[in-house]
Amino acid sequence: MTTGTGRAMTPERWAQVDRLYHAALTRPAHERTAFLAEACAGDDVLRQEVESLLAPGASAWAGRRIGVYQLQALLGAGGMGEVYRARDTKLNRDVAIKVLLPAVANDADRLARFSREAQTLAALNHPNIAHIHGLEESDPSTHSASSGQAGSGQAGVRACARDGAGGR
Repeated sequence: MTTGTGRAMTPERWAQVDRLYHAALTRPAHERTAFLAEACAGDDVLRQEVESLLAPGASAWAGRRIGVYQLQALLGAGGMGEVYRARDTKLNRDVAIKVLLPAVANDADRLARFSREAQTLAALNHPNIAHIHGLEESDPSTHSASSGQAGSGQAGVRACARDGAGGR
């Protein structure tokens, strides 16, 4: 795996970068530099990796893979997580992946809400509502696959990362 700065990175190092990235996101922007200076304890490469993810337009998951889904670009972010344009490499189609923040993914109530949302969408059949095709678990994420509105370029695949680390 390569990083935002182009260096090779082990899964353990990525987990460390990802944890610090999400911890920094919980702080106001003006406190992040001081937080990273303390949290990285003199490891300038680690600090630079996290800062590269915090830069405008950067994302923690773009370029990574969750199961058969290759995440391509950040589409938006909200209180529960981030949504990415992705490619289903098995069925050769464009989808969207919603990656839950670790704080959300580790909360049983929020995961139950996520599951209820997927079940509700699966019960609906309307051209303006994403069709859920399945709810799956694959380490380190749980995701539901769905199609999108025709011509939207986005399907409604949802993924919740348990620990914020994904595979390539």
